[in-house]
This record gives sequence, structure tokens and C-alpha cells, in this order.
Amino acid sequence: MATADGRSPGPQILNQMSRPGAAGSPRFLQELRSVGAVNVGASTVRLIVNGHSGKGVRIIDIRPVALHRTAPLGGTLYLIPSQAGNATIRMMFDLDELNPLARQIGNSPANPGAGNPEQRLPGFIRGVPPGNPFFDAETIHLDDNEQQVINIRIQITRFHAMFDLEIDYIIGTDSSVIHKLIVSDNNHPFSITGTPSGPIPGTAAYQQAFQLQGNFSLCQISNPGQIPLGAAAPPPPCR
Repeated sequence: MATADGRSPGPQILNQMSRPGAAGSPRFLQELRSVGAVNVGASTVRLIVNGHSGKGVRIIDIRPVALHRTAPLGGTLYLIPSQAGNATIRMMFDLDELNPLARQIGNSPANPGAGNPEQRLPGFIRGVPPGNPFFDAETIHLDDNEQQVINIRIQITRFHAMFDLEIDYIIGTDSSVIHKLIVSDNNHPFSITGTPSGPIPGTAAYQQAFQLQGNFSLCQISNPGQIPLGAAAPPPPCR
């Protein structure tokens, strides 16, 4: 996670970071979000959709709207790699695309490290390959009172993006009327950021940074302006 500014965290956050197990604390993550921290590189949006029509509902498109992209956030980095897997994710958006489409998850190469520098990056920035447009191949059908969970991977490398999601759907077989529903993140835009480039290729630059330790506490990185991104690179030293 990263913030827009590099001001030192408040005493409450600093105190929590020093405790073993801090990285797994929902309260700690909530504190980071309260100071403007957003996910770096990738995030997952879980949509729970319900059909409320005896005629059935078909979702025919999901897309980011009100998409606003600026330079990646380069304030404070909290390097806490996600442990979540991608097995249940069925849809993705690559917000580096000019006009992002809902896509299927593409197949990873058999040898991820061969010929593709991005595949050698650590998980907090490494993307998954976008596949074919999702809604070219299928729609999502909901019977009356049926519920489905749609897990959407959002990824980005070159920008900080803020956006809402628009769900387009039809009722029954009448495709002449397309209904639209705007989804936000608790009345705020969704937000995700890429990484700001460092002075040397293959590095990222922040005003300050903290990284995970073996006991799941966090320590401050001594050189936040030149954090190596290569998966084989040693972790940056702590102060």
C-alpha cells in the first residue's frame, strides 16, 4: 500500500507497526486506509449481485467509469505483499490500457522468468496477462433471487487511478433497454496505484518506506528512493 505524501505515520500507526503480527491486523490496515493508503499494483473487487426479477437478469458488461489517472503515488510505501491467491478470480481490468475492458485472466507463460522482465518483479507489482474480452464469450445470468459473487482483479503499473464501476444489464430477453448501475467503494471511488520509477532502471522511489519482517512487524527502509523491484534482488535494508 502507498500514500500520496511522505509524512511520518502518526504515533498510533508507528506503535502498531512495531508489534509482531501487525501486517495481519485488520485494524492496522484500516488505519492505513484512513490516512489515504491504497493498494499498489493489484487489488481485488468483490461484487455480490442479486437477481430481483421473475424474468431473469443478464449482466452484459462491467466497465470502469469516471476513470481518472495521474502519476503513481510516491509518498510512503507499506510493503506488505498479499497472501491471497487468484484461483477464484474470473475477470480482470488492466488500467494501463487506453480503454480498459473486462477481460478473462490470460494464461501465464510456462517459464515466467524467461524473456519477460515484468514476470521477475515481486508480487506487489507483477501483473497477470490480460486475456480475451470477458463479455465477448459470455454473459452473467441471474434467475429471480439468485446471487452470484464476481471477483474482479484490478491491476496497474504506470498510473494512480480512481474510478467507479458500471454494470450494464438487461431484464428478461428485452435487449432494447439496457439498465445501468454505478458501484463505488463505500460512496468513494475505487483507488489503486502503480509504482513511481526510481533513478536507476528496475527501482522504485518513495519518500519513505516500511517493509515486512519475519515476525510480521514492519521496519523502516533505509533507502526508500531506490527500492529494487527484481524478485531476485535482496530486500532493502532496514534502518
